[in-house]
Amino acid sequence: MRRLVVILVCLVACSAPTTPDGPRASIRVSPRSATINVGGSLQLSAATLDAAGDSTGLAAVTWSSSTSSVASVSSDGVATGLVPGVTMVVATTSDGPQDSAQITVVAQACNDIAHATHLQGTATFTYTYSTLLNSVQYVGNDSATMTFTANALGGGPSGQLLWIGSSTGLGAEHETRTDHVSGDVKTLTGSGALVVSDINLSHVIIAVDLSTCAYTLEGNPYIDLVESPDPGDLGPSWIGWFRTAPTPLGSGSHSASLATHSVGWLGPNYAGASGWYVPLGFSSDYFSDGAPDDGSLGTATITYSVAGAP
Repeated sequence: MRRLVVILVCLVACSAPTTPDGPRASIRVSPRSATINVGGSLQLSAATLDAAGDSTGLAAVTWSSSTSSVASVSSDGVATGLVPGVTMVVATTSDGPQDSAQITVVAQACNDIAHATHLQGTATFTYTYSTLLNSVQYVGNDSATMTFTANALGGGPSGQLLWIGSSTGLGAEHETRTDHVSGDVKTLTGSGALVVSDINLSHVIIAVDLSTCAYTLEGNPYIDLVESPDPGDLGPSWIGWFRTAPTPLGSGSHSASLATHSVGWLGPNYAGASGWYVPLGFSSDYFSDGAPDDGSLGTATITYSVAGAP
């Protein structure tokens, strides 16, 4: 009988339910993201969160950097920028939970410009072409000299910082149409001010990628001519859209050749492409008889610079 009681007690004890572990606390790193200069430092912290997501105090964590060549992190959570780039600084508790912050490291000159309220610059743009179409030779040389001040707009859809502003300056054209059958030669020359009207005309967009400390400059030269030999006849001379390749901030003046494309190319390729020019239209009086305006021929060049406004 005593053996039976012992066995029953053992069965009851062995089948007793165990108490489940409570939910493990999570942690949150603060700040969630930050930009620091090369050689600069930032104190990070990790807070313990309860099941409701409320902080219950500082967490004991081990710190690490996913790309330690970009930024190091000390045992007490001080991140130090080493070279330009992006890294994730990770905090891990002894029982597993972890969280991270994205740290972008930039050169100081880049950081100063990238956080300026205004950016200013210049762009000297030319587009030359020569093509034969239906026994007619078209030769052109258009140019624009642009000066601009752009105002900070904030973050763009791809995480870039944006500035938008209008440009002022002058444009000019010198174009010749030679009919090789009739021998007729027409020449159109003129110059005029850039037309500033709404966002699509004579405006610039500056986009800065802090992870690479590079910017792209987009411009829309729209020229309103005082034409000769027939002043005032159906201008403007031409309108187009250019975009530079990514260019290091604070690196002075640059010169580049831009690939020319048709209007149809612009839509599907705008977001991902760089270093291009798309002619959008020319003087209707001069080109109404069939000169190509799709950008498939010609050479576009640009000299440009961007800097922080004083």
